Amino acid sequence: MSPPQPPYPDIEALINATHRESASVAFRIVRNHADAEDAIQSAFIKVLLMWPKVGGFPTAGRQRAYLHSTVRNEALQILRKRQRRKECYDLGESGDPRIPEHLAELARARKDLRLALKVIDEMPTARRKVVNLRMDNYGYGEIAAMLDISVSTVRSHISNARKNLRQVMPGDWEGE
Repeated sequence: MSPPQPPYPDIEALINATHRESASVAFRIVRNHADAEDAIQSAFIKVLLMWPKVGGFPTAGRQRAYLHSTVRNEALQILRKRQRRKECYDLGESGDPRIPEHLAELARARKDLRLALKVIDEMPTARRKVVNLRMDNYGYGEIAAMLDISVSTVRSHISNARKNLRQVMPGDWEGE
């Protein structure tokens, strides 16, 4: 049995001596070169931050073991993230592939909402105030009282706001 190797003097020496071993450890776990490199980089950073402790280990073998343990943990963390992402997009037992469709719907809805808010923002001040209060779920009578205008004026502002929105955003306006 050979005598224990003295510890590495700095993190650079440890990384240079162990990069291939670290890559092998990571790749065996994640089975992907890019993810293996990510795991190695994260592990190197963590060991660098812990260098006062790791640099004080009595042998190079202990330093290597600590590094490889950190690489293994980082690779396992990448696998966990990959699994969570996969679970998010799994079809589930029903086999309903609605998640991607739902995400596309959500993106369209956000775009439509931004456009609607822009149109509302560009309305005349009195109409914009009425629309904003209506969006806050106030009734026509409440809005009229708050703004000291008639209920018919509130209805007129809402009707004109809908016309503005229809011009910019043609589509299904059921349930107005």
